[in-house]
Amino acid sequence: MLIAGNGRDGDAHVGDGGRTDRQKIDVHAHVLPRYIPDFAQKFGYAGFVTLDHRADGTTHMMKDGKLFRVVEPNCFDIQARLKDLDSARVDVQCLSTVPVMFSYWAKPEHTEEISRFVNDDLLAQCQHAPDRLIPLATLPMNDIPRAVQVGSYGN
Repeated sequence: MLIAGNGRDGDAHVGDGGRTDRQKIDVHAHVLPRYIPDFAQKFGYAGFVTLDHRADGTTHMMKDGKLFRVVEPNCFDIQARLKDLDSARVDVQCLSTVPVMFSYWAKPEHTEEISRFVNDDLLAQCQHAPDRLIPLATLPMNDIPRAVQVGSYGN
């Protein structure tokens, strides 16, 4: 967690010291799209994550039909995330996808498609609270020319 000045004094600070003119910024948090296409079916090979939304509000991340991880609603529900930020007194959060979505092991053209899908969803989520949520895109790093191309997307 970083505590930063509000821009009036230009200083960055660690610890809030009770001052109200500083922002608490979380620079490392993960999100997922609420719905992920069945990339295994689309691309013709296994290894991709799918989501199984459960009645208890949790979501099971599945990989090749096996439970990979259980995530809470704040992983893709912006209102739940903002409520958590308020509870933790965090002003701004930088968001990126969960590392398993990088899919660097996949064919480069598929990693590019997944990167674009994840980035578009991440941007859409952050646009719900642009003063509080900052998107950090992912790139298809298994193919550097593609990574440069995706990194230039939207500029």
